[in-house]
Amino acid sequence: MTSIPSSFPLPRPWEIPELTQINRLPARSFHFPFPTEKSASTRNPEKSKWVKSLDGEWSFDYFDMPEDLPDALLGELPEGAASIEVPGNWTRQGWDRPHYTNVQMPFENTPPTVPDQNPTGLFRKIISIPKTWKNRRTVLHLGGVESVGVIYVDGKFVGMTSDSRLPAEFDLSPFLEAGKDHLLSILVIRYSAFSYVEDQDHWWMAGLHRSVKLISTDQVWFEDIFAKTGYKPGKKTGTLDLQVKLGVNGEPGRLCRVEIQLKDADGKNVWKKPLSRKVDGTNYRQEGFVAQFNETLEQCLPWSAEVPNLYALHLTLKDQESGSVIEQTCLRIGFKTVKIKKGQLIFNGQPILIKGVNRHDHDPDHGKTIDRKWLIEDAALLKSHNFNAVRTAHYPNDPEWLDICDEVGLYVVDEANQEAHANYNTLGHDPRWQKSMVERTSRMVMRDRNHASIYAWSLGNETGYGLNHDLAADAARALDDSRLLHNEPADRAGWWQGKADLVPGGERSSDFRCPMYPQIAYFIEYGKNPTDTRPYIPCEYSHAMGNSNGCLADTWDAIYKYPMLQGGYIWDWVEQGLREKTEDGREFWAYGGDFGDEPNDVNFNCNGLVQPDRIPKPAMAECKVVFQPVHASKFNKQTGEVTLLNRDFFRNADWLEWSYSCCVNGKEIYEADLGPLSIAPQKSKTFALKLPEITVKAGEQFVLHLRASNEGLEMCRASFVLAAKAPKKVSTPSLPVADAKALKLKTLPELQILRGYLDNDGVKGKEEQWTADWKPLGRWHNAGLDQLTLQEEKTESVNDSLRIQRTYNTPHLENAITHQQTFRGFENGWIRMDQLFHFDGSLPDLPRIGICLELDGRFDHIEWMGLGPTESYADRKAGVWPGHFSGKLSEQLFPYVVPQESGNREDLRWICARDKAGKGMLACSDQLFSGSVLPYSTAQLIQATHPFELSASGKAFMNLDIAQRGLGTASCGPDTLEKYKVQPGEYAITWWLKTLEPGENPETLARKLPK
Repeated sequence: MTSIPSSFPLPRPWEIPELTQINRLPARSFHFPFPTEKSASTRNPEKSKWVKSLDGEWSFDYFDMPEDLPDALLGELPEGAASIEVPGNWTRQGWDRPHYTNVQMPFENTPPTVPDQNPTGLFRKIISIPKTWKNRRTVLHLGGVESVGVIYVDGKFVGMTSDSRLPAEFDLSPFLEAGKDHLLSILVIRYSAFSYVEDQDHWWMAGLHRSVKLISTDQVWFEDIFAKTGYKPGKKTGTLDLQVKLGVNGEPGRLCRVEIQLKDADGKNVWKKPLSRKVDGTNYRQEGFVAQFNETLEQCLPWSAEVPNLYALHLTLKDQESGSVIEQTCLRIGFKTVKIKKGQLIFNGQPILIKGVNRHDHDPDHGKTIDRKWLIEDAALLKSHNFNAVRTAHYPNDPEWLDICDEVGLYVVDEANQEAHANYNTLGHDPRWQKSMVERTSRMVMRDRNHASIYAWSLGNETGYGLNHDLAADAARALDDSRLLHNEPADRAGWWQGKADLVPGGERSSDFRCPMYPQIAYFIEYGKNPTDTRPYIPCEYSHAMGNSNGCLADTWDAIYKYPMLQGGYIWDWVEQGLREKTEDGREFWAYGGDFGDEPNDVNFNCNGLVQPDRIPKPAMAECKVVFQPVHASKFNKQTGEVTLLNRDFFRNADWLEWSYSCCVNGKEIYEADLGPLSIAPQKSKTFALKLPEITVKAGEQFVLHLRASNEGLEMCRASFVLAAKAPKKVSTPSLPVADAKALKLKTLPELQILRGYLDNDGVKGKEEQWTADWKPLGRWHNAGLDQLTLQEEKTESVNDSLRIQRTYNTPHLENAITHQQTFRGFENGWIRMDQLFHFDGSLPDLPRIGICLELDGRFDHIEWMGLGPTESYADRKAGVWPGHFSGKLSEQLFPYVVPQESGNREDLRWICARDKAGKGMLACSDQLFSGSVLPYSTAQLIQATHPFELSASGKAFMNLDIAQRGLGTASCGPDTLEKYKVQPGEYAITWWLKTLEPGENPETLARKLPK
C-alpha cells in the first residue's frame, strides 16, 4: 500500500498521536488586524482590507482513503472537479454520511490506528493576494478542520494540523507572490489518532466546518494579547493587567510603540489620552517583545451575567521613529474576579448560582457548520428562560458564540476538545496522548482568555483522570491564573467511569466538585455535610432526552437551601437531529442509524431542551420558573400580602414590571399593574395586593396569578389557589343500564397501564433496554405488563347499574390485575363510572393507572380545566398553572424526535373533546386527576420510532388516569423520586362522562354532577 502523496514527509501520519501538527503557527488570541480605529472598532474581519475570506465555493474531490489521492492533483488546476461549500461538512453535502456514536467508536477500537477505508476530501481553490499585500506576511486561517488537515500551495507541502474545534494558522508568505494566482489545496482526513480523543457524543462529520481566511500583517504585528482583568467589589475598582506580545518576522531590530485606549459602553474614553509603551525590537532578552500595562480603573462597572458591562479595548501598533500606524485591533473586555472562598464559588464577591446547560454547536441542516442565526437564537432563548450559564460541551464552541455570551451575559465553562469515552480507562494517562491533551487545553486558553464570560476552563469530558490532565491543568494555570479549572473525571475514585468519590482529591486539575447525574439525595447529603472545600456544581445533572427533566424543582429546592450547592448544568441544549425527508416529502429529525451508520447509539444525541430548529420543548417552561430571578416565597391569603425574594446577586429587581390578576375557573375578574418593585439583591420585601372579595361556588376555583415582565417578555410567575370547592352533587333521575349498548358509548373504557414509552423509561432503539432490570421499560416487560391476558370477565346488573369486572394474568402471574367498572346512567345524559383497581404487590411500579376511551377523530377541539398551558406531570409542574385552556387535537402531542408519552395534564377537574359543530365528550371528577386527548393510541406511540411512522387513524383517544409515573431523567440521569412512582396496590376513582351537544358549556356542566 502506498502512503499519502510523496510530498508528505511521513507515512500515515494521521495515526501518530504525538504528531499533533507540522508548521502550524503558535496559538494566539482571537483577533484580527485592521488599518484604522474605525474599522477595528467593528471587530468584524470583513471590514478589514487585511483579511480576505475564502468562504464560498471550493473544488472538491472525494476518496475512500487517503492513499487513493494522486500526487498530481495537489498541483493541478481543479478543472472539472465537483464543487462544495466552505465552511461546511461534506457529510451534509452529498458525500459520505454522518455517523453517530456515544460510548463506542464508529470503527474498531484499536488506538491509535484507524481503518484503511478512511473517507478523505481534497479541497482546492485558486487564491491570490492583493498587490497591496506585497512585502507583508500572509497567514492562512482555518477555523476548524475535522479531523486532520494537510495544507499545500501549488503542490508544495506547507503543514499539517489536528484538533477539529480550534483554529489552525500557517504562514504562506514563502509560497505566495502578490498579484499571482496560486493553488491552495487542503487535504482533510476524516478519522485519525485524534478521533480517539474526539469521541464526544455527537455526530462524526468531516470537512472544513468553520471559516477559512487569509490574513495580512506587517513584518511586526500583534501576535497575542492577554487582557487579564480583576474587580474589587468593596472599592468598586477594576484592574487591568495587559500583556501585548509582538510577532517579529526575520531579524529583530525595529523600535515600536503600543498605545491603548479603553472606551465604555457609550464610546467614551476612560483615559484622557491613550496609554503607551515602547517595545524595543532590538533586545528580546530584556523585554521579550512584550508591552506590559498594569492599570486601575476607579468607579469600574463590573461584568456579570446579570449586568454584562463591557469595555472596548483599542490597541494601536506604531513605528516608534515615524509614528506611522502599523496595525490596529480591538477587544471587548469585562472586569471580574473569580475565586473560591469557604467552599463556594465567589464571583465579584458573591456566591452566584449556576443555572446552566451544556451546549453543542449544532445546525439542523449543516451539522457542525452553524449559521449565526442559531447562535443568536440560542442566546435569546437561554436568557428569556432565565438560564445564566453554559458549558461548551465538549469542545471550544464557535468563537462568535463566546462574543455573544459576553454581550448578553452568560457564565461560561470553556471545555477543551477532548473526550475518550470508548477509552475512558486509558488515554488520560497514556503518554502517547499527553502532548495532544496538554496542547488542546493550552491552545483553547490562548484563543479565548480575553472573554469576560469565561469563568472556568474545563480539561475535557469523560477521558478518565491521569497525569495528562494534571499537566494540562498546569499549562492552563500558567497561561491564565485568573480563572478556575474544571475536570469532572477527577471526582472518580479510579481509572474507570464509576460513582463519584466526593472526598478530597484531584485538586491539581479541578477546583470544583462537578459530578455527573447525582441523585437528589446526594445533593442534600453534600449540602448538609460537605466533604470537601470546593463548590458542588454538577457538570451534568438532569438529562433532557425526550419528554424529561422531571424533579428539576425538587433538585433546586435543595440547591436554594444549602450554600455549598451552587447549581449545575442540564444535559443538554439542542437536540442534534438532522433535517431529512421521507420519500414522500415529510420532514423528520434523523438520528443515529438513519443514515445506515453502524454501529450507532440511535437517538441518544437527541437529548436537548430545544429541538434542532430551536423550538422549545415543554420542559423549558419548567426551567424558566425554577430559575426565575425573583421568587414569591410567601403569600398570605387573608391579608393579600406577598413576599418576594430577589435571587439575583448584582441587580435590583426594579428592572421588572409587575402585575397580577385574579381568575375564577380561568376567567379573569380583576387585574392590576404594580410597576417596578425595588428589591435589593438577595433581599426580600413584602407587598400588599388588593384582592377582590368573592364567594366561591361549587365547582369553582379562585386563583391569583402574579407576573413580572421585562420589555414585554414574561420573566417570573407565581400562582396561588385562594379558594376552591368541589362540584355540587345533585339528585338526578337515573336510567337503568342493562348492557353496554345502553351507555351509548362508541366503545367501553379500557384498562390502561402502559404509556408511550419515554426515553427515560428505556431507549426504544437499544434492544437490551427492553429487558434490562435497571430500566423501567425492562422491568415492565420482564413482569409481562405488555402481555396481559384476560383471565375472567364478569358482567352483572347491580341496582340498575352495569358492573364489569375483568381479571388479567401476566405470563408469570395469575390474577395480577383486577379492574372493576360500575356504570350508572342519568336522564340528563351523564354517565357515572366508579373505577376500582387492584394490582398484585409483586408487580413493579407502574407507568400509569387509568382508562382509555376511543373517540371520534373529528373531535379536534380540546379543552380542560387544570394545569396548563403546556403538558405537565407529577414531577414537572412548576412551569404550569391552574386555569381553563384549549387547543387543537394535533397540538396535544408534542413532536418529540422519537414518539412517546406526551400531552398529559395534571390536576384536572375536567377535560373534553369537541368537533367544529360543538358535539363532543366531557369527562370530569370530584377529585383531581390527570389525562389527555391524543390523536394516537398508546400502542401506536410505543411502536413508532419516528413521527412519520404515526399514521392517522381517524380517532382520538381520551386517557383518564388516577396517576401517571413521574418523568425523571433516567435515560442517563437519576430516575424520578419514589413519591412520584405509581406503586401496585388498591386504587379507586369516580369519573363522570357526558356527550356534549352544541352550545353546552363544559365548565358550567362540570359544576353539578349527578349523585
